[in-house]
Amino acid sequence: MVGSRPGPGVRSAVVAGAFALVLVTDQAAKWLAWRHGESTLINQGGFIALRPGIRAWFAAPTAGAIADAVGALLVVAGVGLLLRPPRRPSVLVGAGLVAAGWTSNLLDRFGLHELTAPGSVRGVVDFIPSGGRSRANVADLWIALGVTVLVAAMLRRKSMRHRRVRQ
Repeated sequence: MVGSRPGPGVRSAVVAGAFALVLVTDQAAKWLAWRHGESTLINQGGFIALRPGIRAWFAAPTAGAIADAVGALLVVAGVGLLLRPPRRPSVLVGAGLVAAGWTSNLLDRFGLHELTAPGSVRGVVDFIPSGGRSRANVADLWIALGVTVLVAAMLRRKSMRHRRVRQ
């Protein structure tokens, strides 16, 4: 039925599928880019939209590790909340993509970059030009798609409520 909310097993499968898709595509792309890309770099300082001072905080050994641990706790809490009550499929997919992208980038910071980019410093492998000297990666694209899906779902729900009120 359209608009129905999937049960717990389906919710878990959708979120697990999003994680598998994002982690495999992102880590494989990072591995390839590190070995064959010309503009690949290691982003030590967090999200590209942050101001330089805040990015430096993320790059610092102790502060960065604390920020990464907090990020991991937020992802775990968010996935737990996502799986609890019934959610629309679009919310499961959108939020699953965001959480999985964030997780893939956190895994780089927790040491997975040693497999994708051996010999590099701690950070996230970025290789997709995103304006100026900034770079992004496939996880960032999945996050952007997930946010787009969530915004579209929110707008659709708002539009449906508005139509019901007018009838």
